[in-house]
Amino acid sequence: NDTEPEPLPAFTKPGERLIADCPEFRIRQVNMSPGQTLNFRAEDQPRILSLISGKLRATGGSEMIQSSENVLITYSTNCELIAEQACTALITEAFTS
Repeated sequence: NDTEPEPLPAFTKPGERLIADCPEFRIRQVNMSPGQTLNFRAEDQPRILSLISGKLRATGGSEMIQSSENVLITYSTNCELIAEQACTALITEAFTS
């Protein structure tokens, strides 16, 4: 029973919302204010981070993620990202085989 999904209303304030949740994966939208951090623990799970707008910087380094970039967050190391400016990111996670 294939159906057309309804468009989601705009979500622009800082915070998080679930966009998609199915048996194979989950997608979260995260809106961040400047200075807020996003933390991913080692040995948790791999994720795909798609930065829709803004800039994120890896703490303790100069590595930047720019708007429109996609990054694989591996499960082998801790990862902490800080918003250099207001950001919107999509995080795809909870993959199943």
